[in-house]
Amino acid sequence: MKNSGQIVALTGKHLQEYASTVDTLVVYRWGPNCSAAECISISACEAYCNSKNYKMVVVSEYYDIPKMTVQNYGELPLLIPNHIYYKKYYANGLNDLFIEDLLNVKKLDGDDRYNRFLILNKGKFVASRRDLFVE
Repeated sequence: MKNSGQIVALTGKHLQEYASTVDTLVVYRWGPNCSAAECISISACEAYCNSKNYKMVVVSEYYDIPKMTVQNYGELPLLIPNHIYYKKYYANGLNDLFIEDLLNVKKLDGDDRYNRFLILNKGKFVASRRDLFVE
C-alpha cells in the first residue's frame, strides 16, 4: 500500500492481508471530529510509531472528506471501512463488522470494542489501548 492521496475503502480482510506481513502494526481508529483525550493527532501517532519502528494505519470511523483530505499525508493512505461491501451506512455497525473481519472475531468485548488503538503482530491481535503512549 502506498499513499497516492486517495482515501481507500477496504474490508477488514484486506487489511488483515497487509497486517500479516508486518511485525507490529498499530491500527488507529480515528474519528475526524473526536475531541477526547485519546484522539491524538495522526502526526503524533505517526511519530510514536516511527520511534518504535511500528507500521501504522489510520482507519477513519466515518467520512468527513475535508478533514480526511487534510490528514491524508502519511506513508500509507487514510483508510475507511467499505460501506458498500458491508451494506452498512452508520458508523457503529460498519466499524464493528470491519473490526470483526480484521481480527477474525465475532465481537470485541468491553474496552477492546471502544479503544482507539489496536496492536497486531503478524496479523494476530495482541492488544487494544485507549492511550497509545501507555505501555
